[in-house]
Amino acid sequence: MVVFISLLGILLSINYLWGNRENIQEYEKQIEKRISVVVKQFDEDYIKLLMHNRPKERVSFTSLTIPTHHPFYLFSEQGTLQYWSDNEMIPQFEDFKKNRKFQLFENTKGTYLTQLRKFERDGQGFWMVQVYSLYDNVEIQNDFLVAGHNPKIFGNDRFILSSEPREGYSIIHTKNNEYVFSILF
Repeated sequence: MVVFISLLGILLSINYLWGNRENIQEYEKQIEKRISVVVKQFDEDYIKLLMHNRPKERVSFTSLTIPTHHPFYLFSEQGTLQYWSDNEMIPQFEDFKKNRKFQLFENTKGTYLTQLRKFERDGQGFWMVQVYSLYDNVEIQNDFLVAGHNPKIFGNDRFILSSEPREGYSIIHTKNNEYVFSILF
């Protein structure tokens, strides 16, 4: 009887762990699918910005003021803020790694997925930082201001994000297999 109970316990443990891994893989797929939509919108916004600011023309506040899916910030090559499409939070350029396309950015307002791109117009180089909120630190709770995790990406708030790959974390990639971030469920 003791052997039977032990074997039953082992079997139930294996079944739980195996089923849990399948659930985690499904969560990964769902998040990657949702992040891919955001990345596609980042691409659309970037193309729109380039089309409104031709290569031989100088950029201006007017030419940069275009409808976009997500907020963006334009910095000079030296890191000076040149333009912002949203003023709810203003990132500091020195907080970004220039060698990483996708990064997590955290400040007092929340945690953001960012995409960093470099381009040139009229002989002047620029860095474009596009942002998408993953977690909002909002002090006021009401029906209009969403605090906490972004429900369009995450089903609940039981996770930890990391900008670097970590042991035990799931890795989230774009459709082009580019590393975006790691998540622990």
